[in-house]
Amino acid sequence: IALARMQRMSEAEELLDRAIDLGLKTDSVTLVRAELLLAQGFWQEAAEEFQKAANSTTDETMRQRAYILCARAYRQGGEVDEEIRVLESGRNAVEATKTGPILSALGNAYMRRAQSEDGNLQADGESALECYELAIQKGNRSVELRLNVAAVYQLLDEYSQAREVLEELLEEAPTDYRPYMRMAL
Repeated sequence: IALARMQRMSEAEELLDRAIDLGLKTDSVTLVRAELLLAQGFWQEAAEEFQKAANSTTDETMRQRAYILCARAYRQGGEVDEEIRVLESGRNAVEATKTGPILSALGNAYMRRAQSEDGNLQADGESALECYELAIQKGNRSVELRLNVAAVYQLLDEYSQAREVLEELLEEAPTDYRPYMRMAL
């Protein structure tokens, strides 16, 4: 995958062939092939392969990754509605303990759509907020995620809630410039 991202496709394909010869599992092969397609800019074909991997694997971590990567392929293609559809599907398809990263990605997708011409600021903003709050409940209390929560509150003109989140972040990470920057907005 790293070779493909560096545009060294023949080496990446050769390495994949060797891994197949050594017994790499089919779902892993599908996932890697999809990554290679995405690295070449074939996002539609990559999305199809990621979806195949998500549907065929019995490994929950791989299923989670396939959904996230499938969404990334749609994001690369500028298809935010499809990105959201895939992540909503993934949120229900993976076991509950694996949904945190999917919820974070889904919140980000709703935020992008909320700010687009085709989005609904209120509805998409609230959906983003719901996803972020669920991700926090599942244990992701990262500064980045909580900055996103504050950004949604600001987007929805709920400045007192944004301020609460940012003040909490300032207490926890007083040397991080991002809460100060977000507070200034």
